[in-house]
Amino acid sequence: MKKTLKQFLEAAGLTDAQFAKLLKKKGMPTPGSSSLKEKTLTEPEEDEKERVVKGMKKDKKGFKDRYGSDWKSVMYATATKVAKKNA
Repeated sequence: MKKTLKQFLEAAGLTDAQFAKLLKKKGMPTPGSSSLKEKTLTEPEEDEKERVVKGMKKDKKGFKDRYGSDWKSVMYATATKVAKKNA
Protein backbone atom coordinates (compact mmCIF):
# COMPACT_ATOMS: atom_id res chain seq x y z
CA MET A 1 0.00 0.00 0.00
CA LYS A 2 1.31 3.41 -0.97
CA LYS A 3 1.23 5.98 1.81
CA THR A 4 0.60 9.64 1.29
CA LEU A 5 2.88 12.19 2.90
CA LYS A 6 0.15 13.00 5.43
CA GLN A 7 -0.16 9.32 6.42
CA PHE A 8 3.61 9.02 6.70
CA LEU A 9 3.83 12.06 8.97
CA GLU A 10 1.03 10.76 11.18
CA ALA A 11 2.75 7.36 11.48
CA ALA A 12 6.04 9.08 12.37
CA GLY A 13 4.30 11.35 14.89
CA LEU A 14 5.36 14.54 13.11
CA THR A 15 3.28 17.64 12.48
CA ASP A 16 3.54 19.54 9.19
CA ALA A 17 5.49 22.29 10.95
CA GLN A 18 7.95 19.83 12.48
CA PHE A 19 8.46 18.16 9.11
CA ALA A 20 9.04 21.51 7.37
CA LYS A 21 11.53 22.51 10.09
CA LEU A 22 13.39 19.21 9.66
CA LEU A 23 13.58 19.65 5.88
CA LYS A 24 14.80 23.22 6.26
CA LYS A 25 17.48 22.08 8.72
CA LYS A 26 18.68 19.52 6.17
CA GLY A 27 18.70 22.18 3.42
CA MET A 28 15.90 20.54 1.48
CA PRO A 29 12.89 22.29 -0.09
CA THR A 30 9.64 22.11 1.84
CA PRO A 31 6.48 20.78 0.20
CA GLY A 32 4.80 23.50 -1.82
CA SER A 33 7.92 25.60 -2.18
CA SER A 34 9.45 25.99 -5.59
CA SER A 35 12.99 24.65 -5.61
CA LEU A 36 13.50 25.14 -9.32
CA LYS A 37 15.70 28.10 -10.12
CA GLU A 38 16.08 28.74 -13.81
CA LYS A 39 19.11 30.47 -15.20
CA THR A 40 18.30 33.54 -17.25
CA LEU A 41 19.53 33.50 -20.82
CA THR A 42 22.53 35.58 -21.72
CA GLU A 43 22.19 38.08 -24.56
CA PRO A 44 23.90 35.77 -27.11
CA GLU A 45 21.65 32.89 -26.00
CA GLU A 46 18.57 35.11 -26.32
CA ASP A 47 19.62 36.16 -29.83
CA GLU A 48 20.24 32.52 -30.80
CA LYS A 49 16.83 31.52 -29.39
CA GLU A 50 15.07 34.16 -31.50
CA ARG A 51 16.99 33.02 -34.59
CA VAL A 52 15.96 29.40 -33.94
CA VAL A 53 12.32 30.39 -33.31
CA LYS A 54 12.19 32.24 -36.63
CA GLY A 55 13.37 29.08 -38.37
CA MET A 56 10.89 26.90 -36.49
CA LYS A 57 7.96 29.19 -37.35
CA LYS A 58 8.38 28.05 -40.96
CA ASP A 59 7.10 24.63 -39.78
CA LYS A 60 4.30 26.02 -37.60
CA LYS A 61 1.77 23.56 -39.07
CA GLY A 62 3.96 20.60 -38.13
CA PHE A 63 4.18 21.79 -34.52
CA LYS A 64 0.41 22.31 -34.38
CA ASP A 65 -0.21 18.81 -35.76
CA ARG A 66 2.20 17.16 -33.30
CA TYR A 67 1.56 19.17 -30.12
CA GLY A 68 -1.94 20.59 -30.50
CA SER A 69 -2.68 23.65 -28.37
CA ASP A 70 0.75 23.42 -26.68
CA TRP A 71 2.63 23.91 -29.94
CA LYS A 72 3.88 27.41 -29.12
CA SER A 73 5.30 26.57 -25.68
CA VAL A 74 6.94 23.43 -27.10
CA MET A 75 8.48 25.47 -29.91
CA TYR A 76 9.89 28.09 -27.52
CA ALA A 77 11.14 25.46 -25.06
CA THR A 78 12.89 23.61 -27.87
CA ALA A 79 14.40 26.83 -29.19
CA THR A 80 15.66 27.70 -25.70
CA LYS A 81 17.27 24.28 -25.34
CA VAL A 82 18.98 24.59 -28.73
CA ALA A 83 20.12 28.15 -27.97
CA LYS A 84 21.70 27.11 -24.64
CA LYS A 85 23.53 24.31 -26.40
CA ASN A 86 24.73 26.36 -29.40
CA ALA A 87 25.49 29.79 -27.91
